[in-house]
Amino acid sequence: MDFKILDKNLFPEDIQAQFEKIFYTKFAIFITEIVDNEKKLSKSWDQLENFAAGFIQNDRKFVSKHFEDPQIIWDMYIVLFTKFEPDDELKYEIENNRYFCKKIVKKYRPELSISENLQRITLFATFEKKQPDRVEREDKYFFESLIKDLDDIPDGFMDKLSNSKEKEYSSIVDQWLEGFESNV
Repeated sequence: MDFKILDKNLFPEDIQAQFEKIFYTKFAIFITEIVDNEKKLSKSWDQLENFAAGFIQNDRKFVSKHFEDPQIIWDMYIVLFTKFEPDDELKYEIENNRYFCKKIVKKYRPELSISENLQRITLFATFEKKQPDRVEREDKYFFESLIKDLDDIPDGFMDKLSNSKEKEYSSIVDQWLEGFESNV
């Protein structure tokens, strides 16, 4: 997988110490940290969650400036690499907390780079297999299923939608909603 790295200098100095690196792809953001012990693990995931929410998810200007798709904030992961075998209960608590973003706790392999450690996570097989044409077909299906039961679909709307590119969907749906609202 081809990862890009977000520059740490985009964040205040005291925040930079909270994470190792932030990787991103077209589909997702991965905030990584290497953790030495259980105490740091139990503290780090909460700090990183607050960082993700405060400095990335809630800053639309930052997101639109640094990422191609603003919807990327919904596919954000905190990946905590441990240099030890974490307590099962703590690992369960962290990985099952989906507030703000998903969390993953994995054993760190020091002989590999952080990006190579990331690639070992089975989740990435899903991202690599997503083909752009498949994503576009899924998006078209989503929009068609979203409006299929509505009675007031204007003539030609579905044709216009199905012949559009992904970035045009929002505009087309907004126009339709504006017309719908003016008729109410």
